[in-house]
Amino acid sequence: MAAQGVTKRTEDYSRWYTDVVKMADLADYAAVRGCM
Repeated sequence: MAAQGVTKRTEDYSRWYTDVVKMADLADYAAVRGCM
């Protein structure tokens, strides 16, 4: 991860999206596999 805690979008778009969603508290992990 970058210094600010978010993966660069150009490096790994999927990881970047997940980082942004988690840091903005838009979603949380669920107990069910495949769900956020």
